[in-house]
Amino acid sequence: MYSEEDPGFTENNPSSALTLSQGAVIAFRNRKFVAFVAFASAVVAALMTLLIPNRYTATTTTLPVFSDVKTGGITSLLEASPALEMMNLGADKKSPSLLYPEILKSRLLCDRVLSREYSYTVDGTLRTNNLYVYFDEDNPDLAYDALEKITTIEYDKKTGVVKLSVTTKNPELSAMIANYYIERLDEYNKHSRKSGAMLKRQFIERRMAENKIELAAAEEALKAFRENNRNYIKMTDPQILMVHNRLLREVTVKTEVYRMLAEEYELSAIQEKRETPVIQVLDNAKPPTVKSSPARAKITILAFIAGIFIASGVAISNNLYLPRHRQYDLNRILKKVRFVRRKPEEETVEI
Repeated sequence: MYSEEDPGFTENNPSSALTLSQGAVIAFRNRKFVAFVAFASAVVAALMTLLIPNRYTATTTTLPVFSDVKTGGITSLLEASPALEMMNLGADKKSPSLLYPEILKSRLLCDRVLSREYSYTVDGTLRTNNLYVYFDEDNPDLAYDALEKITTIEYDKKTGVVKLSVTTKNPELSAMIANYYIERLDEYNKHSRKSGAMLKRQFIERRMAENKIELAAAEEALKAFRENNRNYIKMTDPQILMVHNRLLREVTVKTEVYRMLAEEYELSAIQEKRETPVIQVLDNAKPPTVKSSPARAKITILAFIAGIFIASGVAISNNLYLPRHRQYDLNRILKKVRFVRRKPEEETVEI
């Protein structure tokens, strides 16, 4: 306990030093007021959380996919130099999953996610609608912002693992949106991302089609010549032999070119498969059975603690910053509203 003569504390002097123990004593003397405010804060917070609908978070996890493509040239130099490799200049060894967060956030994928029809159950009733209806928003930009708010994407630089979480008021809808994100990402990797092998395969494919037409024309020309000159083998006319050899040579060359293109095409197709990052899903999103928010118990406890600090601050300010004759009897105020009963003989102890 302390008294008004305590040199460390002077009543009504804000410049005086107030120790923690002195503040605790003031709060204790007004404990009924402090307890009332704390419990009232907790009750109000609990009632407010009841008005907030439950939200459910579904999470899907993808594993990293590393490319082992060797392109030669500068890549070989990087592999031969540990110093350069430590500088992360060997781009071919980086995981394609490094780009997954940016791809998932892109408007290209988000527009597909927003437009897709989802079927989920609400209070036993099956609903089918897209996210524009769910957000009650027709504006694409505002719907995109709403989707971004319910979506969380985490990328672990050390492991390359990507986690995507979606939070909605319906557990089934959360899981469907999260899984559809990954489906669209896999589709994008397979059909939209252009690798070197893919571009090479596409070029060879076009060249093979052209060569096939040229080869067919050369074969038809040779066939027509032989039909018109059925005894060309026994003929001694040099002009006829020259034309025959030229047509035969043209067919042979184009056949060889087509064979080489076919081999390159198969190699490029194999290389393209190796370069195309396939999404490896570690955990598919499943409808959660436990809500993720609101944390009603936690909010109520925090409100109770906050009420204690607020009420204690009011009690301390009442004792420190107001003259003695103007100080409020906080406990008596509570008695007037009939929340706290006080014995008539109890005297207020002034600090």
